[in-house]
Parts: sequence; C-alpha cells; structure tokens
Amino acid sequence: MAVCHGVDELKDPKGSTRMRYCAGIIIHNAQRLDQIVYRSQAPLFSPELLEEVEGAVGHVVFPTAIDPLSDRVCDIFYGMADYRIGRGRLVLQA
Repeated sequence: MAVCHGVDELKDPKGSTRMRYCAGIIIHNAQRLDQIVYRSQAPLFSPELLEEVEGAVGHVVFPTAIDPLSDRVCDIFYGMADYRIGRGRLVLQA
C-alpha cells in the first residue's frame, strides 16, 4: 500500500478556480509493482484545517511518510500548506 497525493481544480461560487492537493491510497500487485490493484476514488484526506488551508501554499496536504504501528494501524506524516508537518492515523478495517 502507498499513500500518494493528487491534485484537483475547484471552482468557488464566484467562478474563480484554485488547486487542491489531497491524499489517496494505491495498492500495487506484490509481484508486478507496475500493476495497480486498487486506487481510492475519493481522497483519504483533504485540506480542511486552518493549518492545511493557509500557509506558504494553501489547500495542500502532501503525504511524505508512513509509520506502521501494527498490521492494521499506521501514522501518516504529511505537509500542511507547505508550512507545517501534520500526523494522521490510518486504521484499516477488517
């Protein structure tokens, strides 16, 4: 499993656009790493906190590291608006 980032373009009510960087999950075939078995259709998490929305580059969450705590729990460290570092916890359901 890999946590990756993606970008989309959002329009505000006034018609202007802005870019938003979110985090998602990709699972590769263990024998053929060039083959993707699963790709999350919706973001795992997206910029919502003030620290993720406002900063050097706003509306950015950029995963950088995974710290596995057990088979089903890991912490994800990520950049917050290119200004701070955040940590989230991912718990995989059975």
